[in-house]
Amino acid sequence: MHVHVHVHVHVHVVGVVYVHMPWLCSSCKAGIIGSFPALNARPKELLDEWLTKIKADLAEHSAAHPDRPAAPFAVNQIVHGSNKRLMADLEMCVKHEVPLVITSLGARQDVNDAIHSYGGIVLHDVTNVTHAKKAREREANPSPNPTPTPTPNPNPNPNAAPNPNPNPMPRRRARAGV
Repeated sequence: MHVHVHVHVHVHVVGVVYVHMPWLCSSCKAGIIGSFPALNARPKELLDEWLTKIKADLAEHSAAHPDRPAAPFAVNQIVHGSNKRLMADLEMCVKHEVPLVITSLGARQDVNDAIHSYGGIVLHDVTNVTHAKKAREREANPSPNPTPTPTPNPNPNPNAAPNPNPNPMPRRRARAGV
């Protein structure tokens, strides 16, 4: 007897330091989302070249292997005011229709609108529930997972000291989006 089980796991590879393009494309060809920070492209004009090469390589793979097309790739964008390259890098993401853009250090409606203009998806890298709610307010793509319900206070004693952590959710990194 043979049992076939199909498991879908969303995996995301992040190039944190200097991303190597063949490595990023290899992860996408294996069905794993690959990403890199836009700021890794130095000088900034290099981002256009990188996106052109990535798209061409992944399109070639997908055409040659229609049974297992490449996974999408993502560009990480720091949207904090200190990033002087944001608008130029965002323009390149729109020009190349980057399928996934991961924003961090702020949530900006204009960035989300630009990516959504061509059907792109915005994921927002957050560190707590408060930041996730702000990202949702600015229309980052909603998560398919419902927000966990906070657990009730295990100490029902009304005379007990208040919880010093008003946020009942654990403090860990999460992604707002799909």
